[in-house]
Amino acid sequence: MIKLPSNTAAILAGAIVMPLFMMGWKYAEENHFNGIVIFVWSIIAFFLPIILSTADLGYLRRTGGLFHIRLSRNDFTLFYLPTWKRMAIWFLSTVFSVLLLKLMGLNL
Repeated sequence: MIKLPSNTAAILAGAIVMPLFMMGWKYAEENHFNGIVIFVWSIIAFFLPIILSTADLGYLRRTGGLFHIRLSRNDFTLFYLPTWKRMAIWFLSTVFSVLLLKLMGLNL
């Protein structure tokens, strides 16, 4: 079982989920789905995996929510830096995955 959030979850979200998201988006546009379908797809396939794989929701619950986190040294080292690191890992994983799939001839 993959622990959330983690670097492994960020890599998998970038390498697997993002190309699937792009293929689903393209499919929806080609078949002229309405905006509601694309909006729901973007929430399910884009925002949910990114938030689950990068943001430490347990830390947010312990501190009282997103609006209770301040720019203190403790919050910065325990929440912001690890989240930004996982976002960078997710981004690089997405870029490498999409470039590799494009090189293989898949039109995303």
